[in-house]
Amino acid sequence: MKSVARNDNLPPVPASRPGPGAARLAGLKAEVAAIEARGHRLSEPDGKTPGPVSLSRLVEARPDQGWMHEAWAEKPVDHVPAMAFLLNWLRDDGRPFLWVVSPTAVREHGLPYGPGLAAQGLDPGRFILVRPRKDQDALWALEEGLRSPALSAVVGEGLAMELAESRRLALVAKDHGTACFLLQRTARPAASATYSRWQVRAMPGAPDPHDARAPGPARLQARLVKHRGGYRPQTHDLEWQDATHHFRVAAPLADRPPAAETGASRHVG
Repeated sequence: MKSVARNDNLPPVPASRPGPGAARLAGLKAEVAAIEARGHRLSEPDGKTPGPVSLSRLVEARPDQGWMHEAWAEKPVDHVPAMAFLLNWLRDDGRPFLWVVSPTAVREHGLPYGPGLAAQGLDPGRFILVRPRKDQDALWALEEGLRSPALSAVVGEGLAMELAESRRLALVAKDHGTACFLLQRTARPAASATYSRWQVRAMPGAPDPHDARAPGPARLQARLVKHRGGYRPQTHDLEWQDATHHFRVAAPLADRPPAAETGASRHVG
């Protein structure tokens, strides 16, 4: 068998030099490291420097106009808590709300209940209920509602949509400055263009402070699983307050004893 000839007189191969792609990659790595060092909030929707994060900003305060947010219930028992959590985002500013409910949601969960809306501090007379026969008609109604300046907010319940359809709704909501809220009941939510997604679960109610055998304030668990503004995943156990029509952090976290004084004032956001 012949041996392979080797030529030792060939010129040496020059060492490879890093091209512009390597420098760009290094710059991106440095940028990611700087972002991670800022904390759990990246930026405000308008790009301004973020301030302290508080539960009221995440839950009790109404999300910014023109963004699309989603409350997701994994199981049927979680649907009502998810609806209550979503309703807490709405604010009665004198304009009506458009509520678009899919045929599937009507069969499985019924329609919004007027006295229940009033118990949430909302006027049932300001809700415009739309019951389309097809999901495509529901998406059309939702999009047309987002284009109307006469509405305070638009809510879609149980609407099945593709990622491209949700992107279209998100763009319409942003362009027209109308808040859009989605209420989903599914074991596994599909990819969407929502600004935030909250998974809401039912929790055992709190005991009545005056009678241990009586039901106390209703509770739910809200878990932030997605936020395009930079909030990292977090979980809150919330308790409903009838007097003020809002959720608060549930005991024992809310009723824990105060920290010992250290001489310096402390602020909790």
